[in-house]
Amino acid sequence: GGAIIIGLFTFGVKVDNDLLGYFKKSSAIRNRSQILHDNLSGAQTFFIRVSSGFPGAFKQPENLKQIEMIQKHMANLGMFDKTKSLADDISLIHREMNGGDEKFFAVPDSKDLIAQYLLFLHRDEIERYITSDFSEANILVRHNISSSYELKEALATLEREIKKTLNPHFIWGLTGENILINAAADSMAEGQAKSLSLVLILIFIIMSVLFVNVKAGALSLIPNLFPIALIFGIMGIFGIPLNTGTAMVAAIAIGIAVDDTIHLMSRYNSEMRILQSQGKAVDVCIRAEVRPVISTSVALSLGFAVLGFSNFVPVISFGLLSSIAMIFAIIADLFITPILLSSTQLMTLWDVLGLQLQQAVIKNAELFRDLGPWQMKRVVLLGKVFTREAGELAVTQGEAGSSMFLLLEGKAEVVTRDEKTGKDITLTKLNPGDVFGEIALVEPGPRSADVRTLEAVRYLKIDWNGLGRIQRIYPRIASRLFLNLSRVLGIRLAETNKLLFEST
Repeated sequence: GGAIIIGLFTFGVKVDNDLLGYFKKSSAIRNRSQILHDNLSGAQTFFIRVSSGFPGAFKQPENLKQIEMIQKHMANLGMFDKTKSLADDISLIHREMNGGDEKFFAVPDSKDLIAQYLLFLHRDEIERYITSDFSEANILVRHNISSSYELKEALATLEREIKKTLNPHFIWGLTGENILINAAADSMAEGQAKSLSLVLILIFIIMSVLFVNVKAGALSLIPNLFPIALIFGIMGIFGIPLNTGTAMVAAIAIGIAVDDTIHLMSRYNSEMRILQSQGKAVDVCIRAEVRPVISTSVALSLGFAVLGFSNFVPVISFGLLSSIAMIFAIIADLFITPILLSSTQLMTLWDVLGLQLQQAVIKNAELFRDLGPWQMKRVVLLGKVFTREAGELAVTQGEAGSSMFLLLEGKAEVVTRDEKTGKDITLTKLNPGDVFGEIALVEPGPRSADVRTLEAVRYLKIDWNGLGRIQRIYPRIASRLFLNLSRVLGIRLAETNKLLFEST
């Protein structure tokens, strides 16, 4: 529940590239920047560029007044420290030509006055604010907004005011080194977020292919998303922005988590094939992997934590968040992954490719009728395969049994003993693809005959637990198996009736 609550704060994370925020509040650069803001004007700048499309436009009072009006709106907003344009120079001259009266600090209504005032200005003094043909004008804006997130909001407000004020036929835009740097940094952070989504998709695809199961791919994402959700939740709680430094934390968390997840899932798959019990397989898997998972993750966590002693804020955030991510990855892999594994059965692509079935099994196995080679391999991999050397007993007469077997390789014979003579009587020969012991699957009890190997053999054990697993994971394959099993039992019943009829 706590993890879910923390994860909800993920939605509070914002993309923000604050260049001054990269330094501690006590740093000299931040103190001097604040002094510049308090006593002069902000150290940050950008330009509002307005293009009329025809020469001499900004010698006209109505057009120059629009520039003046934009500056007044910006002053009223209180977001920016200072603005400067040609309108300021014209207003200043107009005031001084009227005895310094402040009410004349404005663009005059006369085109001729503006033309005369321009004679007081040298070209090098105004070329920053106007083109030589007076078709384009610049407004220089000084501010102290270092946060790209806050600057975006301020610019959005400014753009709305410009649209209300400026001639709709004019073309305008915001530009400057400050805006371009923030846009580039924001683009990098957003690109990292998109890359994170791509990585998750690739993990899903790779894990689905590796374990030949879409469900395995989906399950593998959960322990990998857990540390990311908590890290972003912590960032949302403490107001840590997503920037070029913190954006990499998620990728590192995924890298560690998916590595441990693959180890755990592969080990679980191996143990499951041996133990044939999901609970026991999970228990053995965790006992075997808990030490290496914890030791490597803790070592990495401590290594990243060292970065917390840095004086550079992005490095501090990156180090501490990465360190915490390692701990969350441990929790996800040792607590969430086992819970997920206990409800599923895995097999790897290498298991499927490495399992070779004889053509006799593929073509002649009545139990596998209408199943494809890959489906047959899945059934075999979900069961337990035994091997016996020549002359050994695969089944002993009289022993209790509740499972059936499918011969995969080699040859065997079904033998019973004559109670009167004590001699062995061969009932039938078994070849790859044949089933034996099927009666015990339906009605558990003592075996009615021995099954002796004539050469080295491999055979698959099938019981109701195994059939239940197949039914949960591959229901279509299970339905075909049950149909084929019914057919096998029907054949055995027909053969038994025939023998009884012949004996009478």
